[in-house]
Amino acid sequence: VSNSNVTIRNCKFDGSFEGANSTGNGGFISWVDEESKATIENCLFAPTAINTKLDKCETWARKDSRGTVTITNSHYTKEYSAYETTTIDGKTFMVLRSEADWTKFKWAIKDNNFTNAIMAADFTVDDCVAWDGEGTFSGIFDGNGHTLTANLDNGASPYALFKNGQGCTIKNLHVKGTVKGGTHAAALVGTAGLVNGKWTDIQNCRVSASVESSDWLAGGFIGRGTHANIQNCRFDGSIRCKKAQVDGSQNWAGTFFGFRDGELDETVTNAAVKNCLEQATWYDITHKHLNTKPWTYWGNGENDDTKNNWSYTGVSGATSTAGLTLTQLVEKLGSSNWEESDGIAVPKMFKQDISVNPWLKLSASQQVETLGKDNWEVVDGNVVPKMQSASTATSDHD
Repeated sequence: VSNSNVTIRNCKFDGSFEGANSTGNGGFISWVDEESKATIENCLFAPTAINTKLDKCETWARKDSRGTVTITNSHYTKEYSAYETTTIDGKTFMVLRSEADWTKFKWAIKDNNFTNAIMAADFTVDDCVAWDGEGTFSGIFDGNGHTLTANLDNGASPYALFKNGQGCTIKNLHVKGTVKGGTHAAALVGTAGLVNGKWTDIQNCRVSASVESSDWLAGGFIGRGTHANIQNCRFDGSIRCKKAQVDGSQNWAGTFFGFRDGELDETVTNAAVKNCLEQATWYDITHKHLNTKPWTYWGNGENDDTKNNWSYTGVSGATSTAGLTLTQLVEKLGSSNWEESDGIAVPKMFKQDISVNPWLKLSASQQVETLGKDNWEVVDGNVVPKMQSASTATSDHD
């Protein structure tokens, strides 16, 4: 698809892909360039065989990172990909079940910054994604209520699970383990920012990891940057800075925003933290803040979207939890996104069931209902699109 808009609707592929050395294929569309948009609606991908290599193949359509592909109410019996995927709200997600899948995700980001992923199991990783020169993560990462244990040790600055996160969304994730890096080390995002007007969003996440900076600046969730929203998140890990500033006496850390870039004494308007809770363990930190900017804290009341943040340790920028019962604290944070679990307040994790391809659970008649019985039917036990006559097709456009 080149310099155009294409819609494929009520269509089925049930042929085969052949070619032992063939790569880079799309189930419905081979390529959508940067100037094009493709919509695949009410379609079924049901190949009888796939006898090609799977490198750089996609179940529906391959695209340039600037191209647009929208998948609506379309289903598959078999994926055409080197990795498992699922479709959620019209978007394709890589399914991550292991460290090996994390590595595939890492290289997928290098090819397409807007790659999405969802976890289907707890696992441990020893490498970050979106390293310098290996793409900037701008997609969606859904932890799906699972735990990602980090075992990261690198002197890079900044350093985090997502080293460069620009305009990305990270949600429903619990992070444990250890992240050791240079200046601006953090657990989740090293450098945050925006892409195409979209801010980085971190929602309903919990970080229980140990963050260690070999220098004098560190963050719990984000190392540094601008244009990021953090909402309904809990930090109960630890933060350590191994050095003080040049004069040997001071260092800074923020539990959520390690360092918001900007001018001295500037009011923060391009970052926000709301409905969050910190219970950090601090090691060798002079200035303990909810969030840090040059060279002070920012927090509740800084802007209209930074509010209702709470602290067990008395950090600057948050309201103390002293005197609140656990039930009261959950109510203050917002019971639609917080709950009590094992005697503490934690953000709710909203989960997707991706254990089995849901399409394969449906009968033929149910599949027709799902795709739309006005345009689909069962013939000889197979679900197929109805073929319209020329006169019917014409009348549909009158």
